[in-house]
Amino acid sequence: MAEFLTTKGITYRLEEIIKSAEKRLVIISPYLKLDKHTKELLEEKANPNSNVNVCIIYGKNDLKREEDTWLKSLTSVEIRFRESLH
Repeated sequence: MAEFLTTKGITYRLEEIIKSAEKRLVIISPYLKLDKHTKELLEEKANPNSNVNVCIIYGKNDLKREEDTWLKSLTSVEIRFRESLH
């Protein structure tokens, strides 16, 4: 079921959504700024042994070099860029 989040408690809720994903996890956000813990959770779900299909869609191409490198390292994650996303 889709969930829409407000800014209050967004990190907590995002982490809970990632943790509870069993089959498919789709994250759609114009901006992609993830803290270390959230990245670790995503890496766990992106592990081919977890059987969770992960897709990240973002819309602003202002990633720092380390964020871009991290994203590209997630070989089992579908990454999509949509310039018009906001």
